[in-house]
Amino acid sequence: MVRRLTTTFLCACLSTLVSACNRGAEPAASKPRPEADARVRALADAYLQGYFERYPDAKTLYGVPGAHHDQLPDNSFEALKAWHAKEDAWLADAKQIDPAAIAAAPLRATYAITREALEGSIGARVCRYELWTVS
Repeated sequence: MVRRLTTTFLCACLSTLVSACNRGAEPAASKPRPEADARVRALADAYLQGYFERYPDAKTLYGVPGAHHDQLPDNSFEALKAWHAKEDAWLADAKQIDPAAIAAAPLRATYAITREALEGSIGARVCRYELWTVS
């Protein structure tokens, strides 16, 4: 889990860095499309909130200010199945957003990071981490 979180964090940093370097490349004739931006923001907010609900210890790991540091993840198969359903729904929502329609560069990075995190997590399901032993 730590490796997945570290990989996600590094991808987020790299994507943000790349998008920051590319700010001047937007064509002058591009028109803002607030509906795509709003959908990306809502998707990312829902994913982050859901992630912290599923992995409450991540709030401690990332030092989220004002967070309660008194919970651990629910490792039951029912909770995992519910989490998989949420991830599937979020990815389906992400696929409905046209990345070219996102006007704000930071939100294009947010979209890419969120979609990559979802696709990576869904792709790693075949590893069945929940069945691995601690040792």
